[in-house]
This record gives sequence, structure tokens and C-alpha cells, in this order.
Amino acid sequence: VEIWIKGILFLVGFWFSLYKMYVTPTLPTAAAWSLSMGIFAAMIGTCIQHDGNHGAFAKSNLINKLAGWTLDMIGASAFTWEVQHMLGHHPYTNVLDGEEEAKKEKGIDCPLEEKDQESDPDVFSSFPLVRMHPYHEPQWFHAYQHLYAPILFAAMTLAKVFQQDFEVATSQRLYHIDAKCRYGSIWNVIRFW
Repeated sequence: VEIWIKGILFLVGFWFSLYKMYVTPTLPTAAAWSLSMGIFAAMIGTCIQHDGNHGAFAKSNLINKLAGWTLDMIGASAFTWEVQHMLGHHPYTNVLDGEEEAKKEKGIDCPLEEKDQESDPDVFSSFPLVRMHPYHEPQWFHAYQHLYAPILFAAMTLAKVFQQDFEVATSQRLYHIDAKCRYGSIWNVIRFW
């Protein structure tokens, strides 16, 4: 019951904020409603769609699929997210590869077939600006990451919506992830568009 209350609250909050943003006559008030909509969109993305795409939002496969599609509602592609999250994040969660890191520090880029764990797009795409693992060497600016990380992650989300999803659909790759399993079919490319 709790997940349904939370889901309904987030969806109503998102749509109400969107409506108020459009009908509000002053810019500062519209900006406040826009911020509210962004917070509800983040909650939809991290709670409803994430659980739905994992099949954990409901017992029904159809309800889970609909919950997963809320990512499309807030501007990103659930279709691409499934590939990126399942093939790029879960196999490599919090696993570092020291050899690849040492090569990067020397300015050597590994061939694509040697790219592995550290290329987790969910976690390490913010590296080195955000220190997320104790094996990463601390830098002076990491003491302030709690202040700038929300802005950084907001920018990364915008990059995902406006760039990354399209690149995956057209190139059939996301960093080191081979996305041909999803975008090798013309029907799936049409579904994306």
C-alpha cells in the first residue's frame, strides 16, 4: 500500500506542478513550480520507474511496465535505461579495475574490448569530480562534493535526456556497453523514436 500512496503522490505532484508552472502569470512563481516539478520528476525516476523496470513496483507485469514507462513521461527513455542499467550498472556496481585506472592516469585509453567495471555509467561517470569509492584518492574539492554533486547530477541527467539516449539509439553503444541487443532491430529503433 505504501508504494502506491508514494507513487500516486509523486505523479499528482508532478502533473500539478507542471500545470501550475504553465498557468502561473509571474516568472518567479513559475520558476518555483518548475523546481517543484523537477523534484517530483526525480522522485518518479528514482522510485516509480526504477522499481517498475526492475519488476518490483507491483505483482503485475503490465503495471511494472507502465511504472517503468514513467521515465518516458519525465523526458528520458525507459527503453534505453533498461539496457544501460541492467548491462552497465548491475554487473559492475562498486567494482573498480585498478589496471584500467592506472592507464587512464598515464593518458592511455584502453581498447573498447578491455573497458570494464569502472565504466559503470551510473556511478563512475561523475568520477573524478565526485569521490564515490574509498579507493579513489581524495582531492581537496571532494570536501565540498555534498554542495556541488546535486548540480552535477542534474547536469548529467540533462545530458542523458538530450544526448545520451539518442547516441545509444543511433550508435548502438553506451560507453563500453554493446546495445545491439536492444537497438540491433529496426523495430526497436522505431520504438525509441
